[in-house]
Amino acid sequence: GCAAAYSLGIRGARVVVIDEADGAASGASGNPRALAVPYMTRAPSGVGEVYSQGFKLLHQRVRELAPYPLG
Repeated sequence: GCAAAYSLGIRGARVVVIDEADGAASGASGNPRALAVPYMTRAPSGVGEVYSQGFKLLHQRVRELAPYPLG
């Protein structure tokens, strides 16, 4: 939800996030280390392309938001 809200927000949409939990990210994916493990397919497929594009976008965002240059 937060990733979608952020993505829409940087594109100019006015976004309001409503969450039933008491605090931000209380119901997140449950990945405590924030690891990104893309699902890779052996043969080209629509699902594989979605994961590939998502992983590329994540990599780009991490480089943009990192407080120091990444090698």
